[in-house]
Amino acid sequence: MVMRNQLIILAAFIFLMACKKDVIIQHEGFVPISEESVYHSLQVQGNYEYYEIRNNYCFDSTRYDVIYSEGIKPYTDSIFSAANEGVFYSSGDLCMYNNILLYDGNEYRFLNTYADIIDFLGPVDCTGDALFVAHLNGYYFKYDDTEFGIKEVTGGFLIDAFKLISACTPLQTDKFLIKIDRNGEISIQDQTVWFKDDNACI
Repeated sequence: MVMRNQLIILAAFIFLMACKKDVIIQHEGFVPISEESVYHSLQVQGNYEYYEIRNNYCFDSTRYDVIYSEGIKPYTDSIFSAANEGVFYSSGDLCMYNNILLYDGNEYRFLNTYADIIDFLGPVDCTGDALFVAHLNGYYFKYDDTEFGIKEVTGGFLIDAFKLISACTPLQTDKFLIKIDRNGEISIQDQTVWFKDDNACI
């Protein structure tokens, strides 16, 4: 009986060590994500005197936050896009969207569609591009954590990410392993429930 218990304990220990090894192997080559890397390492197509990426609140185009800009801001008064024209990146019951204001030295224009923004980025060939594409699709990240990161692989990038699945009863966030290819297409490699509260709301 004692021998049997010892064998069970040994088997459990081997199983746990194997699982730990799998986690290490899975994250081998992954690099922690910094908050700055989401925007500061973008590689865009074309030359622009100025561009800015905006987070907009739905149903009110006058409410927005400039989350990143490149170049010298050429305007003083605010320039507003049409209401609800952009890439909706929120999930659950929340509603926000991104668009990009461009200035080429002569005129301003907004990039309001996912296809426009993918054309603006060009091939997804750097971590900034991949992280921004993930963000546009409603994913967010755990920053500066060695167990969550990004890894370049053949044909694209693997990213550990989170996504709000539901904002109210239940309040639920899932953890994902996603792959983003050079064209900005996303495929889900793994998905698990990270947090769920059946009685909570944001």
